[in-house]
Amino acid sequence: MGGGLWHNEVACIVVNKHKQVLLQRRSRNKKSYPNCWALCAGHVVAYDDIKDSIIKEMREELVSEIKKDNIFLLVPRMKNVREDNKCFVTCFCAYIDKPANEFLKQNEEVEELRWFDFEDFKEMVQTEKKNCIFKNNEYYNAIISELTKLFNSKNFTQKMDALTEKLEELDSEGNPTGRIVTREFAHNFGINHKAVSLFIINDKNEILLQLRSATKVRNAGLWDVSVSGHVRYNESDFMALLRECYEETKYKIKEEDVSFLVRYKESRKFNDKFIDNCYFNVYYVFVHEKNKKVKDMEVDQTKFVSLKKLESMMKTYKELAYKPEAFEAIVNLLKQKNVKLTVKNKY
Repeated sequence: MGGGLWHNEVACIVVNKHKQVLLQRRSRNKKSYPNCWALCAGHVVAYDDIKDSIIKEMREELVSEIKKDNIFLLVPRMKNVREDNKCFVTCFCAYIDKPANEFLKQNEEVEELRWFDFEDFKEMVQTEKKNCIFKNNEYYNAIISELTKLFNSKNFTQKMDALTEKLEELDSEGNPTGRIVTREFAHNFGINHKAVSLFIINDKNEILLQLRSATKVRNAGLWDVSVSGHVRYNESDFMALLRECYEETKYKIKEEDVSFLVRYKESRKFNDKFIDNCYFNVYYVFVHEKNKKVKDMEVDQTKFVSLKKLESMMKTYKELAYKPEAFEAIVNLLKQKNVKLTVKNKY
């Protein structure tokens, strides 16, 4: 930037059901545009995926558990020239319907978050208000044009609802209540819900662990079970495992090779807006071959570890996600002499 070189940036405009736009007031300590209203945005680091980049920014600045499936492209790559910055920006759109004070903003980056009516946002752009980063240029006019089309579409609500991950509420015994909630709502208010985990084991009885991304709210930077994720509304355990398994490890598993291991409930409070009351169904599967290299922002890396190494990590849980019920169950299983490789297919 100091050399005035062209580079890539990525942005995301967050909207709600009231057709409002979420803006953030940049920290007063920022070197550029302090205390100015802006979109959630950031630079694209060399070789990074553009969509991964904006999700990382949203997690850092809004502390929101947003996923790739929950955002869509709004404005393709366009020039956005400011006095001190020459860049190409790709703008996405996300639907998050909750009060601004329920976002956990990153204080080093963001001073304030506030919902603005669309007309107010347009005025900010068109008049180039001094307390805003927006410019009345082709890029921001494209954003306004695309948002106008989105808000005026007859199926706006249905489009946005489709972007929201829905979970089924469970009672205190882990049984479905029939109530459907969003993932954000479940975490904000500690609603019981369902998730699955999978241990992937090779023919040496080594267990695949994944290193959680440092941008995650839950278990950031820790080694975790091979695969883990929510079971969405109207989704079976295996459907959830298949989706999460390929995304996080690149293995394509088959239902007949997957075996049930244990069920347990995890109740943890990660912060004031993330209370996780989750019933986990844990499974395991044996594989023959080494997986492909994982390139996903959920997971930094994966590796197979020996049973002895895993037991050593379990003594302190300093570098391992604290899931004793799951890890103890898989260790006990693999210590049984009659456990054999039962894979019918190579993955």
